[in-house]
Amino acid sequence: MFFQHPSLLWGLLTVTVPIALHFWHQQQARPMPWAMLRWLETPNQPPKRGFRFDNWLLLLLRCLLLIALTLLLARPSFTAKEQAPAGRKVHLVEPSSAVVEAYKFELDQALTKQERLMWATVPLTPVTALNALPTVAPPTLLQWQTAIIELTEPAVQLHTYLSNSPDWVDAPHLQVPPGFVLHAADVPSPRATLRSVALPSGKQLTVGADHRLTVVAAGSTPARAVATAPLRVLVQFRQADERNTVQAALNALTSVYGLPFTIDNQPVSGVTYAWVLTDRAVADPLPGTLYTLTGQAGSADLLNVTCVPEPLTPQSSERVTSGQLPEWLAGQLLTHLGVSPGSAPLPRSQLASLFVTDASTDTGLAAVHPVNFLQTGLLTLFLGLLLAERYLASQRQA
Repeated sequence: MFFQHPSLLWGLLTVTVPIALHFWHQQQARPMPWAMLRWLETPNQPPKRGFRFDNWLLLLLRCLLLIALTLLLARPSFTAKEQAPAGRKVHLVEPSSAVVEAYKFELDQALTKQERLMWATVPLTPVTALNALPTVAPPTLLQWQTAIIELTEPAVQLHTYLSNSPDWVDAPHLQVPPGFVLHAADVPSPRATLRSVALPSGKQLTVGADHRLTVVAAGSTPARAVATAPLRVLVQFRQADERNTVQAALNALTSVYGLPFTIDNQPVSGVTYAWVLTDRAVADPLPGTLYTLTGQAGSADLLNVTCVPEPLTPQSSERVTSGQLPEWLAGQLLTHLGVSPGSAPLPRSQLASLFVTDASTDTGLAAVHPVNFLQTGLLTLFLGLLLAERYLASQRQA
């Protein structure tokens, strides 16, 4: 039998306390003179000396209570140590130098502890050295799910290290085991492609490294054109002030960046618009069209629909009075078209929400926390002794 806290066995010495108190209470008794006592005394009765064990059963119960409590706190077991099974932690690492550099300390510690590390490749490759990365393409979403399923075992805590990029925007939910731990490095995705809007002048409108609109010569950047100007836009407002304000903002974008628009104030049959700005609710928004709805409280469930709570007029909108309306409208359009300076990482909460715990794989609890029958028996014995001691003490008023 082994003890997890053997130092607590010194508590066995506490059994001397109830024994000492027992005899001390006997010594506290004092004879009281009484007039008739002398007629009851036996002249030749020898005096009583030494200690007497009164209520010896109650004393025994109290000593056993202290012994059982001490053994219970020392946590006995039949095995040498109650440790988690070997390989309880498994590390799944994306073969990316940026990911390895971001979590180099954690991965070094895992290698030092001889924990299991695997590269997220097809098939999975053991990690022998962090500087020996496999020369393969980054794993796809299907490969991530396959690797996670392959490493899901009872009593295993899976740590996953990956790059956080917009590639995860359209990702479906991935099933992960209980105890899954996500480590995301905010690094650009190597598969990201710059996008731009082709202008009539032959140049391209894109977003620079400073996250501001910029016009560059065609071919000067590897940007791919996702739209060609002029863009067909529907500007439909019931208030003339709001309609004139929005059209003036679009004209400002044309003057500054050379981005022309073909503007209609009423919908034309058979025309698919790239952008619709209106103060009316839209029943069936088209997937490829951007909708900016003004005077609409709340938020839309669709990514291509933006709700603005106030009308876009100088009297009601701070964007208009501060002169930020043209830049804000251009940002809405370019975000919808996917024009960006590179790969911006997703918010951590949004990325973590893609990994859903599968409760059906929670099969390793018994292996992680095995039942200690010896400790359970000691606890039952302690409770039984406690009940017996309380009952006997109340009966004998001791």
